[in-house]
Amino acid sequence: MHSPAQSRAAGSPNQTPPSDRPLRWRATAAVSLALVALSLAPSAEAQSESAQARVLFREARTLMDKGRHAEACPKLEESLRLDSGIGTQFNLAHCWEQVGRTASAWGLFMDVAAAAETVGQKKRARAAQQRAAALEPNLMRLIIEVPKPSESLSVQRAGEEVGAAAWGTPMPIDPGSHRVEASAPGKLPWSQEVELLVPGETVTVVIPTLEDKNPAPPEPVAAAEPERAEPVVERDAGSSRGWRTAGTIAMAVVGVGGVVTGAVFAMSASDETAAARELCVGGEGGNVCDRDSALPGFDGGVREQEELQKHRDRAESDALVSYVAIGVGVAALAGSAILLFTAPSSERPPSDEAALELHPTLAPGLAGLTLGGKF
Repeated sequence: MHSPAQSRAAGSPNQTPPSDRPLRWRATAAVSLALVALSLAPSAEAQSESAQARVLFREARTLMDKGRHAEACPKLEESLRLDSGIGTQFNLAHCWEQVGRTASAWGLFMDVAAAAETVGQKKRARAAQQRAAALEPNLMRLIIEVPKPSESLSVQRAGEEVGAAAWGTPMPIDPGSHRVEASAPGKLPWSQEVELLVPGETVTVVIPTLEDKNPAPPEPVAAAEPERAEPVVERDAGSSRGWRTAGTIAMAVVGVGGVVTGAVFAMSASDETAAARELCVGGEGGNVCDRDSALPGFDGGVREQEELQKHRDRAESDALVSYVAIGVGVAALAGSAILLFTAPSSERPPSDEAALELHPTLAPGLAGLTLGGKF
């Protein structure tokens, strides 16, 4: 038999010596504590967001101390988004109150009071409650009435859905302009702008019944009785005859003027052509100006060539005006003749009334037409 001491000495080779057990226990405990610490430690991203929130909060407080609340409020909103905190909420509610967002400030003060009460911050809770109570009498409220509600009806205020439970309830709203919209499948949308400017006022908006997008065709309307024809009123023949006579005379005057003008310009063109022929008669077409070639200092007819070209240019211009004027004159005379000879016999002027006479005029150096008559 072995003694107890021998038995312990001859124990299993896998059994840990008593002297090594405390070391293993300490190592296991250290690993466990490290794992717990890692699980409780905030992530790097959370730490970064918290740091950003603190920087934004400090900048916002500095701006508010300088009275620049419109710049401070967005920084507090972003700080609150990154790291929610009761203190940030309280400061944001104060900032909103300063920029006139009274309903938003009131609601946030109420949230701060409830949250501070929950965590035992009695002083902050009382301060938030007092601030909210001071704002409440001046809150503006909007009531959205829906006389004919339906499950498919959607109502929005400033782009946000207003649930059916809020219909008919005076809801606090910030001052300013707000757009109320209503829509439903198969219906035409409806909207209205609402202005809230007076502290403490309550405004009601009534949502009408929405119209169908494709309304039913209207019922046929009975055909109205035909209107009785108005009696034909005979117009004074003298008035019509006077207008026709005046038009005939006017066209005749234009015609004569055109023909006379054309004749004048035709004679001017003829004179310019004759002057050009007197300058240069040599060569083919009279283009060589050598009339003064026997004189001393003859320059080859350069000056005559220039003057020749001027005469020819004026002749062409006058001829063109002559053609146009005569054409207009002839057309006007033809028109006056048509008006005169196609008029009904009742409208033709009698011998003792207006008469128009046209006589040709021919004289040395003159050609034209003479218009005469009695009117």
